[in-house]
Amino acid sequence: MLAEGTCGSASMLTVSKAILNSCCFMYHSPPTLKLSATEAGCFIFRGWSVQGPQNSQSVNDAVIVRKKRLRKKYGPRHFVQIFWPVTICLSLVVIPSKLLVVDGIEFSQTNQPFANGNVMVENSSIFSNAIVLASLLVLSVTVSTFVLVLLYKFKCYKFIRGYLFLCTMFLLVYVGLFNTVNLLYTFQITADAMTVYFLLYNFTAVGLLVIHWRGPLRLRQAYLVLCCALFALKLIYFLPVFHGWIILFALAFYDLFSVLMPIGPLNILVKIAQSRKEPLFSSLVYSSIIYMADSTIDEVVEDSQEHLPGVSKGTKSQVITEEANMSLGLGDFIFYSLLIGLACKADDWNIIIVVYFGILFGLGLTIMFLAIYQRALPALPLSIFLGGILYFAADKSLSPLFSVLSIKQVYI
Repeated sequence: MLAEGTCGSASMLTVSKAILNSCCFMYHSPPTLKLSATEAGCFIFRGWSVQGPQNSQSVNDAVIVRKKRLRKKYGPRHFVQIFWPVTICLSLVVIPSKLLVVDGIEFSQTNQPFANGNVMVENSSIFSNAIVLASLLVLSVTVSTFVLVLLYKFKCYKFIRGYLFLCTMFLLVYVGLFNTVNLLYTFQITADAMTVYFLLYNFTAVGLLVIHWRGPLRLRQAYLVLCCALFALKLIYFLPVFHGWIILFALAFYDLFSVLMPIGPLNILVKIAQSRKEPLFSSLVYSSIIYMADSTIDEVVEDSQEHLPGVSKGTKSQVITEEANMSLGLGDFIFYSLLIGLACKADDWNIIIVVYFGILFGLGLTIMFLAIYQRALPALPLSIFLGGILYFAADKSLSPLFSVLSIKQVYI
């Protein structure tokens, strides 16, 4: 039992102790009173305990430890642990977009399937084509997610792992070779085919091992971030700007439905995993659990040693580490990168910077709501909407302003 109160003098403190002793006389045991002085000279009753059943005391102590863990679960350093991989993934998209040259054209200015033909001839057909493309993409994502949920529900784990293994291998081999060839072409580096294939083979083999089997967790995280950047670069290469924006906003609304609605596929998938107490596949989510095995966990463990008798220190550390885990879907990394890639096509660093901060600010708001509601939340909508608003605001106001200042040689 916890109670709080204040008393203004030492006499009041003496009276309070006497009242407490009389109240606890019926239990034939001396009370345990903890008092602490504040800077104003007042006293706060931290609590008193009466000799009673050991189980109730253990339950109260477990509640105290859980509150301490929750207070430290979503702190500022946890925001940073998600911001860093997102920043690295965005950087792996921005740098190649500004440096690579594909078929004599800058990477950020390419949109191969829509460069020729009758698809982009009439402006009236741009919107309808974008809507059709976005609808097909959302439909394919929805169908594939529902199929994944059904396979997971019926425990077809080998089929899921095999499918994810093939997807990862295709991504690392095909997209990795595509970007490697463009990198060698851009910087005029001469290399024979055997060397390129040998390096690509080793790169792919290591990635498949650490993602789908075992390996250093930091290396697995690096490969997951790199895979997201490679996939986003391929999307940026194919999509025009207008089509990309329509797809992003369509996927943001789909993410709201998929995570928050009871019939949403991702909501169903998370609930099944929680009911089975199983983690999701490591090739689908990025986990920041590696950063948690340090002083913060040790501090909580030391504070909880006296509250959890009979539990070893290693067990307590393991439990707290699992609760401190924070995960972000790889699809969120991909579409954050697609958003920053569309900003790169504007060929203005001011737009790229404001879109980057919009993505991080939206992700920070999502993590804040995660700490409040304590449930899985969609990570795309806030970042995409804020990034889109800042993109168009900078394109219509900030870029013309800096252009005028540059022409008139005005420095701020």
